[in-house]
Amino acid sequence: MVRVVVPVVEENAENLSEHFGRAPFFALYEVSGDRVEEKGVFPNKSDHYGGSGHPPEKILELGAEAVISMGMGMHAIEAFQKENVAVLRSETSNTADALKMFTSGTLEELTEGCLHSYEH
Repeated sequence: MVRVVVPVVEENAENLSEHFGRAPFFALYEVSGDRVEEKGVFPNKSDHYGGSGHPPEKILELGAEAVISMGMGMHAIEAFQKENVAVLRSETSNTADALKMFTSGTLEELTEGCLHSYEH
């Protein structure tokens, strides 16, 4: 079983957020083989939303072993790498499709951060 976190736009977790650190919610899944079970959708309470801590810290608190994202900044990637959390790139914004790609092993590792003036 693998605990996977996906930054999402809405509470129903239908779509990935294009901006990792500014995602309004983080959806947590437990994946075993091709079975995917949602374990909850949590508001982003990081410093990006008036809370405390950085988004990677909040995801690590959920026990993530993998993160599926459309992109993120290099600082976040390095924070996950330091904790041995896989960071995988999704080319689709549909969460269900991204999770199917995860279970089939077709997502690639995200190793390069975005060059925007804000964090993902």
